[in-house]
Amino acid sequence: MRKHLIPALMLTLMTTLTCCEKKPAEINPLLVRWDTPYGIPPFDKIRPEHYRPAVEEGIARHKAEIDSLVGNPAAPSFENVIAALDRSGRLLADTYLTFSLVAAADNNDTLQRIDMEISPLVAAHDDDIRMNEKLFDKVEAVYEARNASSLTPEQIRLTEKTYDRFVRAGARLTPRKKEELRRINEELTTLGIRFANNMLAENRDFALVLDTLPDLNGLPESVVDAAAAEAKARGLKGKWAFTLSKPSFIPFMTYAERRDLREKLYNGYLARGDNGNEHDNNQIVADIVRLRTEKAHLLDYPSYAAFVLDDKIARTPENVYALLDKLWGPSLELAGRELEEMRAIKAKETGGDSTFAAWDWWYYAEKVRKDKYALDEETLKPYFSLENVRTGAFRLANRLWGLTFRPVSVPLYHEECLAYEVLDKDDSHLGILIFDFFP
Repeated sequence: MRKHLIPALMLTLMTTLTCCEKKPAEINPLLVRWDTPYGIPPFDKIRPEHYRPAVEEGIARHKAEIDSLVGNPAAPSFENVIAALDRSGRLLADTYLTFSLVAAADNNDTLQRIDMEISPLVAAHDDDIRMNEKLFDKVEAVYEARNASSLTPEQIRLTEKTYDRFVRAGARLTPRKKEELRRINEELTTLGIRFANNMLAENRDFALVLDTLPDLNGLPESVVDAAAAEAKARGLKGKWAFTLSKPSFIPFMTYAERRDLREKLYNGYLARGDNGNEHDNNQIVADIVRLRTEKAHLLDYPSYAAFVLDDKIARTPENVYALLDKLWGPSLELAGRELEEMRAIKAKETGGDSTFAAWDWWYYAEKVRKDKYALDEETLKPYFSLENVRTGAFRLANRLWGLTFRPVSVPLYHEECLAYEVLDKDDSHLGILIFDFFP
């Protein structure tokens, strides 16, 4: 529904690709120099069948760059190891980034199939690099000498981050454990894609279809119109279809007077991936948890949470829980007060019935806002149109950071996209911001 719009892609400072002289490069726009404004991907020329060959070529080129780096007889230095590694793999990085962002914003069965083909290839290639013993020896040599050299603070930081990434990826493991980690990473990559695809399918397949006007009581006209359009798109002209997408789900839960219908939609949302069908995620979740635990133990962490947090500000699960425990008491107390306010309104409407369920929360929270603060989201909507929100965000960015956003004409991956050039306070080009506005 276009009244609930979220920017989905930010492509900034994307590096143009080097030219390939081979014949495949003449027909694959991902393998030639991007002769486009600002070096943006040539979305108007890219077709789904271009992605896998470009990723495979990117992997091959990156391997050649790594081989050259490893084979360099010069003593390891920041420039010939860390900086060279940081500069390597541009074709692969730009191609895979382009695919990933388009697939995330405009997903379909074809892109899902391609994702299942190329993501495991990229994951395996990453393992090949991080577990390359000769490459890690060079990285470690620069790391060990970082404080005794003339490196800048930024170079030292990049060296430390590079070294840590190798260690966290298993560079110090024995050959047997490296192979075990490769297997785990491959399975986790595939399971992650399957999980996401199942959730997309569950969202797509579910619809609460209504065919009488009383079922729509309480719903704003804009919500009803969007549901009619959704039903028509599903071949159900003359009816109204509400889906599990947030622009459909939240307005229905907020305004629909029929409690039983709110319950149906809520349970549909809650049961995604748990319906015992071809899109069921229960076993996938169990396998992901098992494999993540195995991975953490291989890398000498007590849990996957400890592994994930080790290079984050929190550092440990204990620190996370300490913060959450501080928030839990006050948050629960506030939620309890809010619940009592909603129950009171429900009891007044129903003649004393204050029983409350999860599918009542949005509905009565809106009533509390109207009753307590005279705040009606529907009344506010005209002030939060796409144009108003976008203009406000741009003005705020200009006031805070001196950024300016100028509409530009560039290749886009969908007809309902807009692109803006981002300029700093000196009118220097910083990048391209792409918004998509399709459901």
